[in-house]
Amino acid sequence: MPRHRVGEAIALAARVVSVAFDATLFHGLGGSAAATAVVRQRARGKYDPRIADAFCRQAEHVLAACEMDAAWQATLDSEPEPHVWLAESQLDAALGALGAFADLVSPYLAGHSRAVAELAASAASWCHLPAAECASLRLAGLVHDVGRAGVSAGIWNKSGALAAGERERVRLHAYFTERILARVSGLGELADVAALHHERLDGSGYHRRAPAAAQPMRARVLAAADVYCALREARPHRAAHTPATAAGVVRAAVESGQLDGDAVQAVLGAAGNRAQARRRSWPAGLSDREVDVLRLLARGLSNRQIGARLSVSPRTAGNHIQHIYDKLGVSTRPAATLFAIQHDLLGTLPAQEMS
Repeated sequence: MPRHRVGEAIALAARVVSVAFDATLFHGLGGSAAATAVVRQRARGKYDPRIADAFCRQAEHVLAACEMDAAWQATLDSEPEPHVWLAESQLDAALGALGAFADLVSPYLAGHSRAVAELAASAASWCHLPAAECASLRLAGLVHDVGRAGVSAGIWNKSGALAAGERERVRLHAYFTERILARVSGLGELADVAALHHERLDGSGYHRRAPAAAQPMRARVLAAADVYCALREARPHRAAHTPATAAGVVRAAVESGQLDGDAVQAVLGAAGNRAQARRRSWPAGLSDREVDVLRLLARGLSNRQIGARLSVSPRTAGNHIQHIYDKLGVSTRPAATLFAIQHDLLGTLPAQEMS
């Protein structure tokens, strides 16, 4: 806990939230019985026993508000008339926005979903998959990580080793992706592919531990693209890998039987062709320096850190940020990050990879 507080020193609201968070999580996995069993088991250690006991006595009543069918229908019923229906041509923009929003759970993840989608679609072409499959794979890539929103940002941003329980929650995000997408009529095929992005050919992946026979080529390409893109991005516990090092890691995964050799070869081939020359002009009238600042801003760096990276004062960095906000018509870091994602501005960070 923050400040190492224990027992009554922890705020009552925090003790209640601790029980409520885990109860709703396990209710989603196994219903009221599973949630009650977990809370009762942890009542003498992790939880305040009085709060845990009160929950267990009223579990059915308390968890009634968590029923997915009721929440889903209530959300749909709340949409004002006339209801908006997306045309197939609008799916790319809608799913791109959904994936970008999920990536905002951590500054280290900004732009990840779009990068995976673009690389996977390009790699699918290298594999000579039909055009329709390449297109659907791109859409699946845009939303393959929407389940991240169901896992605490504190876990995604943790710089040290994850505890066993935290690792289990990370593994759940693939399941959440599948369930979120499967609820939407017409996205069932995308859900089937997107949910396989952490599966491995040797059955060591998650969340299904699916065998190789259950992983179509599209899913194998998506898995390889996801690994490569993640390696090329910084994470709280490590710096970004170079292209050569990332290539070595995915090739090793082929040797160990985890990733498909043809999929990895296609991903590496496509990745080699994705290096883009610096543009002559940027959207919204941004300057070269402002794009550099925006990239660092989107990755979560403070004014001081941005200034140090670009060899300017924190005040100058702050002025650049305000000019960026004015040009984009936004007032917050998440909104600026979304603009950067949607206009493919994240690219390579200036000066050095983010550590």
